[in-house]
Amino acid sequence: MLAGFNKTTRYGVRRADQKDNLQSGFVENWQEFRDHYNEFAAQKDLGELDDGIISSYWPDCTVTKVIHEDQTMVMHVYLVDEEVSRVNLTYSAAHFRGMGDKNLRALNSRANRWLHFEDMRHFKSNGIKCFDFGGYAHGTEDRGMKAVNVFKGGFGG
Repeated sequence: MLAGFNKTTRYGVRRADQKDNLQSGFVENWQEFRDHYNEFAAQKDLGELDDGIISSYWPDCTVTKVIHEDQTMVMHVYLVDEEVSRVNLTYSAAHFRGMGDKNLRALNSRANRWLHFEDMRHFKSNGIKCFDFGGYAHGTEDRGMKAVNVFKGGFGG
């Protein structure tokens, strides 16, 4: 799987795995994710998550996180449809905006890539055949969306 990633993504995943002392885990309650996401949303001027919505589809979600030195850096929420063997990335919340230290920003970027890789491995080992990153902003001129496209594209597909 790693061989199908571009050079930047392979480097980020390998370095994170070998040198960054990261741990991955699962999030068991939706309030933990909501709080993490809402902090991320405030950094990006997005609306907060609605408790009723997130709690209603929580039973069909798998939520992962990456921790570095007891601090949660990134969380991913996937809607899982085992019947069709597919997961769909629904939310990704990474706390790197506002970090003045470029080394911390780079660590967060690697942690996010590494967590996606760990997620892919987890789902594959559980028989999931399709991993959907949840969209691509074709033809966009928005700088932020272009960066998201490049990030997602780094994983092949």
